[in-house]
Amino acid sequence: MYTTSLQSRILVHEHDPTALEAIKSFCEDNQLIGLVDKSASLHDLLKRNINLGAIFISDHSGHLSDEVIDLCVEAHRLRQEVPIFLRTLKEGMTTSNLPLRAHHIFASLYQLDNMAALKELIQHYIFNRQYPNNLVHGIQTISTGAIESMMQGVSISVETPCLVNDHLIYGELSSLIPLESSWCKGHMMIQVEQDGLLQLIRAGKANGACIDEGNINFREINNWLSETTNLIWGPLRTHFLSKGSGQGDISDVQIPIITNQRERYISFGSMTPQLVFKYILSDTDKRLDEVSLIQKFIFNISWMPDVVAGEQISIDKLIGNDDVELF
Repeated sequence: MYTTSLQSRILVHEHDPTALEAIKSFCEDNQLIGLVDKSASLHDLLKRNINLGAIFISDHSGHLSDEVIDLCVEAHRLRQEVPIFLRTLKEGMTTSNLPLRAHHIFASLYQLDNMAALKELIQHYIFNRQYPNNLVHGIQTISTGAIESMMQGVSISVETPCLVNDHLIYGELSSLIPLESSWCKGHMMIQVEQDGLLQLIRAGKANGACIDEGNINFREINNWLSETTNLIWGPLRTHFLSKGSGQGDISDVQIPIITNQRERYISFGSMTPQLVFKYILSDTDKRLDEVSLIQKFIFNISWMPDVVAGEQISIDKLIGNDDVELF
């Protein structure tokens, strides 16, 4: 009853056509979405809001030049939570053979003739937690229904759920609500760019008692996101978080949440990959730009999904760029 449909994005910085074909095939076989770096500056690309599960970088020179090491050190500085895998041409090379300043920046080194070892590493660093199918489907259905009920003249599409290691903040506006049950403890976070959502609300696309059409400002945006978050959280609590042996089993442990707005960074004190859904709101009149809502689930304190994995829950009626390319 666990899902096999989750994916993860990896950024591939590779110049060898043969290696690119091998990595492309590896991605297709292992639920990875490969983004090929075409930018002049990997630094500028990593400063953007692209959530990643891993970074693949190539030692294309055969002797690990200072240029490649500098690139990897900078990538690690910008995305410290994201594992970096270095493709080497030298057989038997390990991280202990690297210069001292590069010892701790790689998750591992790999070679094209041993992709089975790379698969084990991907399972360890990205797909290391199993999510029940009914939970993933339930989250998506409940959330889509809630967003639809809070909008009019807007179509909602959902990307395939993915796992990310990044701790990036998306947009300027976030809502955060605890998720607590006998089988899990963590948070749900929804993030959105303020200007895009404000554009939809000012165009009369938003529903809800929170909207004061005569005085639309940032408070209306805050209220809309708060009401939408509650509309999602309520059914999730009823149909999933109530499962188990009762509220008395919930752990009293708390972990501080650290936010650094300047660096677009938020930490929940856990290195476990986050479950992410992306909802794209499109104006049916095709006059307004698309708006993305990013929903993240961080089970950072307690996680025992077997409690809900076997349950069949009916939820159908709950709620009336140029810098990268895909392989």
